[in-house]
Order: sequence, then structure tokens, then C-alpha cells
Amino acid sequence: MISSRKTPLYQEHIGAGARMADFHGWSTPVFFSSILDESKSVRENVGMFDISHMGEVEVKGAHAFALLQNLTSNDLRAIEQGQAQYTTLLNEEGGILDDLLVYKISEERFFLCLNASNTESDVSWIADQALQYPDVEVRNLSRHYGMISIQGPNSEPLLKLLTRCDLSKIGYYHFAVTLVGGHSVIVSRTGYTGEDGFEIFCEWRETGSLWKQARAKGKSFGLKLIGLGARDILRLEMGYPL
Repeated sequence: MISSRKTPLYQEHIGAGARMADFHGWSTPVFFSSILDESKSVRENVGMFDISHMGEVEVKGAHAFALLQNLTSNDLRAIEQGQAQYTTLLNEEGGILDDLLVYKISEERFFLCLNASNTESDVSWIADQALQYPDVEVRNLSRHYGMISIQGPNSEPLLKLLTRCDLSKIGYYHFAVTLVGGHSVIVSRTGYTGEDGFEIFCEWRETGSLWKQARAKGKSFGLKLIGLGARDILRLEMGYPL
């Protein structure tokens, strides 16, 4: 039997008493206290998720835009540097392979967030199509980045305690490259809960430090750790697909 892969926060979850289960080859927390309590906390207050199982890919080069404009269903011309776009990855016939987020770092550099279940096949498809563009480089950074999501009405007040970045200037589906908890991160005003919130990409080895700092600062807010069970309920309530 193949053992599940572990996120950089696995030991944190075990120490917090999480109920763990396999999710597309990853050992992930289903719940910490109760799924309903965790869902309520995100809707009414603030909760924190480990979503380090998600995939991350960098696409860069003079024709990176052309490649992604050809491979995705949304119009990348609609976003500027510092914006993110929800879209779908398409096959040769225009059929949907996956949904994803595209972050525009610059005119020639994009950052993609992929679903854990399809990361390897998505990366392979994008890399194969990139062969038509000799100057485009596709890098799978999934083992380089961890990912933390802080969601709920009090997500911004909590995150303010960890950064000097003016979070009020990060609009919905916008992002900034900044310092949070002393670590260089990408922080985006995105999420899959229907609430205001932020998703933070940080170096794999620094994810534990950021998680601990957020937990410590979150005590005054009544921050709850949230498992994938509550995340499922929250996205279903909003009609978001898995």
C-alpha cells in the first residue's frame, strides 16, 4: 500500500488532534473539533486551512501569455499585473481538463494554482503544449510551496497582525508579493468558502512557522483550525464545484 504524502503541517495537525484521511494521495485533516462548528466559525468569525496539497506551477517567457491564452477558457487580456483569474484548462477539442487560478506576476510570468487530484496531468499537458513555444519555461513548484488559507469576516484583522502590507488595497482576486510573519509570500484575496479571506503561498519549509504565528495571533479572535470536511460544506453552500 502506498502511503499518503504529507504536507509541511502534518505534525501540527497531529498535535492539534485532527482526524486525518487520504485526499487524492495526501494525508489531510478532515476536522479538528467538529465539521459544523468549523463551518460556522468561517461564516461568522475566522478559520485557517492547510491547503498545501494544491499544485503550483510557474509559466514564464516571452510567449507565456500566448500559451496560457490558448490553453484556458477565460480571457487573460482582462487581467493586469497583480490580478488573479479563475478559469479552466482545456484539451485540444476545447473540453475541460481542470479548473484553476492564474496569477499574473508580470507580462511574461504567470503563476498557476492547480487541484491536487490533477496536478501531475495538468503540468504534463501544459509542458507538452509549451514545446510549441521555444522560449516558454514551465516549472512545477508544488514541492516548493506550502499554502495556507485564512477565511472569514475577521480574516483581514487577523492577518494585519502579521504584515505591514496594506491589505485593504488588495482587492478581490488581486494579490501582492510581500512579507507575512517575516516570510516572503504571495498573498491573494481569494478563497473557496464564499467569505472574505486570503490564500497565502509560502516556501514549503517556512509554512510551519507562518502557521504557528497565525495560530498565536488568532487566539484573540477565537481562530479555529478548519479541515476539509468544513471546506466541502462551505463550497457546496456557495455552489462551487470540487
